[in-house]
Amino acid sequence: MLIEYWHWHYRDLKTGLVRTTTEPMSVADALKLLSEPQRIAGTMTQRNIPELDFPDTAPWVQRKTPK
Repeated sequence: MLIEYWHWHYRDLKTGLVRTTTEPMSVADALKLLSEPQRIAGTMTQRNIPELDFPDTAPWVQRKTPK
């Protein structure tokens, strides 16, 4: 699965100034973390994130329930 990452302009809520992110982030993260995010043209990169196709093997999955 390809995910787009962008640098963003956003409004700093404390100062009211428009700032630029130092690290690229996905659209979902920008909408969640930034106020008034706007993509910066020409900064898109794509990352291939493999989909998880194996069962969850975390310790709590195998835990037996007490009787």
